[in-house]
Amino acid sequence: MAATSLLRTSTTCPVDFEPPLPHSARSLQPVEGVPGAYLLAPVLSRGECEQLIAASEALGYAPKKSRRAGPPIRTNTRLLYEAHAGLSETLTQRMRPHLEAIDVSSVGQWRLAAGSRLLNERWRMNRYAAGEQFFPHFDTGYALGRDCRSLLSIILYLNDDFGEGETVFFPGGQTRDHMLPGDEDAREVRIRPTAGTALVFHHFGPLNPRHSGLAPIPDPRPKYVIRTDVFYTRTPPSGSATLFGRSPGAHRCVVLLGPPGAGKSTQLRQVSQALGYTGIDFGHCVRTELARSSELGARIQQFRRKRAALQDAAFGATTGAQRRPAGWLPDALSLELLERQLGPLGPTAGLVLDGFPRMRSQSNFLEGNRWEVLAAVHLKVDDATRAERLQGRTLDPATGQPFHSRHVPPGSESAVTRRPEDAPESVKARMVDWEQDTHPLLEHYAKRGVAVEVDGSGSPEAVTRAILHSLSRRLLEEATPLFPAPLAELLRDASTDGVNHSSHLDSLVFRYQPPSGAALYLKLAPPWGAPLKAEATFLSSESARQLALQVPVLRGLFTLGEDVQALLTEELSGTSAKQAAQACTHDPERARLVHNLAEALRTFHRAPPPGGMTDYAIPVLLRRARERLNRGEVPSRNFTAKYGPPLEGPEALARELDRLERAAQALAEGPRVLLHGDPCLPNFRVDSHGAFTGCLDLSGVGSGDRYWDLALAHWSVQHNLGERWAEAFLGACCGEHLDPDRLSFFAGLRRFLV
Repeated sequence: MAATSLLRTSTTCPVDFEPPLPHSARSLQPVEGVPGAYLLAPVLSRGECEQLIAASEALGYAPKKSRRAGPPIRTNTRLLYEAHAGLSETLTQRMRPHLEAIDVSSVGQWRLAAGSRLLNERWRMNRYAAGEQFFPHFDTGYALGRDCRSLLSIILYLNDDFGEGETVFFPGGQTRDHMLPGDEDAREVRIRPTAGTALVFHHFGPLNPRHSGLAPIPDPRPKYVIRTDVFYTRTPPSGSATLFGRSPGAHRCVVLLGPPGAGKSTQLRQVSQALGYTGIDFGHCVRTELARSSELGARIQQFRRKRAALQDAAFGATTGAQRRPAGWLPDALSLELLERQLGPLGPTAGLVLDGFPRMRSQSNFLEGNRWEVLAAVHLKVDDATRAERLQGRTLDPATGQPFHSRHVPPGSESAVTRRPEDAPESVKARMVDWEQDTHPLLEHYAKRGVAVEVDGSGSPEAVTRAILHSLSRRLLEEATPLFPAPLAELLRDASTDGVNHSSHLDSLVFRYQPPSGAALYLKLAPPWGAPLKAEATFLSSESARQLALQVPVLRGLFTLGEDVQALLTEELSGTSAKQAAQACTHDPERARLVHNLAEALRTFHRAPPPGGMTDYAIPVLLRRARERLNRGEVPSRNFTAKYGPPLEGPEALARELDRLERAAQALAEGPRVLLHGDPCLPNFRVDSHGAFTGCLDLSGVGSGDRYWDLALAHWSVQHNLGERWAEAFLGACCGEHLDPDRLSFFAGLRRFLV
C-alpha cells in the first residue's frame, strides 16, 4: 500500500462561494436513534461541493497507511488538506449558530472555540471507490492542550450520485462480529448521504457512537466526503482538581488493563490501598450480584441465557472453527452495575477499576463530566508467567477475592475454590476476547495521552511500586505546565525521574538535580493538605535558626493553578534515618539510633514556638477530625493493620472517633511545646556516625502537646525496628513519666488527621 498523501494546501480559495443564505434557511435535525447526532443542511450548495471535489482531485488522493496492528480499519483513499482561510471562515460563519444549540454538558463545562479556530483546519478529504469502506470504529478527536479540544465530528457529504455508501451508526455499541440475530444491541441507524449536508456527532464522552462508512456503488463516480472537527475551550480547572483529583462531583480513576493472569486483581488491592482509593473488581461485582439473587442479578442471568441461546442458534451448540462473539454484558447493564458500586462512595472518591471498561464502547462513559482518568495501566506479562499464575489461582470462599495457591491462609486449604473462568479452555476464549475487544483500548488511551505500560512479571510489591511511579510521572506531566515563570526558571536545567517521594495522599514531592549544586525538592500541596506557607515561614524564622538541627534552605514559595502551594527547598546532607535504621545490624546501633531520635525531639520541644503556627490543642484536633470524617476525607488505609487496630467502614470510624471524644474529657491539656508535626524516621537526617543532624518535611510544625509527636515517632520506630525498640524509644523520651493514656489517645487521633 502506498504511503499516505502529504499534507496539501492551496494559495487561493478553491471555491467561489454563492451569496450567503439566512441562518433560518438551514436546519439542525436530530438523528433518530443516535443521541447527540444531528444533520445540518444545507452547509454547501451543490455547486460549491463540485468545486471542492474538483480541487481535491487536482491535489490528488492516496491510500492511508495504517499504524495500527492487525487488518486495516479503512480501505479508501484520502487527502490531508490544510483548508484555505476562506474555506474555514465561511464554514464557521454558516455552522456556528447551529452548533451552539448542541449540548455537550455530558463532558463538562465546555464552550465553542472563539473565532476561526472553531473548526479543525486540517481536513481529511476521503474518496470511496467501489468496494472501499471504513469499518466500524469510534472517532477520537484532538486535544490542543488541557483546555482546548475537539468534542464533535463533522462528516460533510460532497455528493450523492452513487448507490449505497451510507454512514451506519451502531447505538448499542456492538460491532458486526458481535451481532447475532435477535440481539437487541445489534441495532443499526443508516444515514443516506446528501450533497452539502453535514453529519455532526460527539467523539468525546458517553455519546460517542460506533459507526462505519459502507462501500458505495460508484454510479457514475465515487463517494466524496470531508471529515473535520469542532473545537471547544473551557476555563482551566483548579490546580487541586488537576493534581489531586478533588473536583466537584467527579471521580479520579486509574484503569488496570491486561490479559488473564496479568495480576490485575492483586494490583487492584495494593494500588487502591496505596492511593487511598476504592478498588472495584467488575467481574467480582457481577459474581456477587448473581450470588445475591437480586433483581439486577436476575436480569444479568436472563441476558446470559438469551445470549447463549442466540449463540447456539447462530453457531451450533459447539464452537467449531468459527469464533463465537464474546458474551460481554450490554453497556446499559454494565453501567447500572457500576453505578450501584459508586452509590455509597460519595462524588469525589478516587477509584481503581479492573474489568471496566472491557471494550471501546464502555471507555466512552469514563469521559463524562463525572470522571477523570489519571492513567490506563497496561500490565504486560509473558505467556509463561500468565500460565503459572492462572494454574495456581484460587478464590477465598468468604470474600470471593482471588489469590495464588501459594498464599492460601492457614487452615483454609480445604475451603478454597477455583473459578470456572480459569479452566484452560475458558482462558483460551478469554484471550481471544482480550485481543479482539479489550486490547484496542490500549491504542485509544495512548491517543488520549493517559496510557502507561508496566512490566507485570515481577513480584507484586515491585509491580505496585512501578505502577505508583508511573502515576506520579503522569501527575508531574500535569503539574509542569502550571509552573509559574520564576519556578520554571529555577528548575529549567534540572533533571528529575518524576518519582513522588511523599507517602502522604495530599502532597506530591519531586526531586530535581541541577547541573551543579545541591539537589532541590519541590513539594506540592492542595488547600486541604500540608500548610506549606507555614513551613516556609518556619524555615525563615529565628526558631529554625536556633535549632541544634539543620533545616532545608528555602528557595521559594509559589502558587500553581490558583490554589496549589509549591515549596522549593534544597536537599539536606546526610542519610535518611529510616535508611540508617534498616542498615542497623547490631543492637548497640539500634539503641544509639532510638536514643538520638529521642534527643532530636527534645531539641524541638525545648525551642520556643514562633507565632502563627498550627494549633494542636485537643479540642481543635477533635473538631478537625470530625470535619474530615463527615466530608469523607479520612483515608481508609489509615485504618489498616499497618497503622493500628484495623477498622473498616464509616460506622466503625465514627464509633472510634466517639470513643476518642469521650477519652479527651479525662485528659487535661499538656504543656505546649514546639512540635515537628511529622517526626517519622524518613524526616530526619543522620551522619555517618548515626548522629541526627537535620530535619525536614516541616509543614506540620506547630504548638501543642509533645505526645502528638511522640505518638507518630513511636509508631515509626515500631514499624522500622520492632516493638522492643519502640518501647526503648519511649523510655529514652519519658523514662518513668510516660503517660500511656495520653500516648494512646494521640495515636488514635492521628489516624483521622494524617
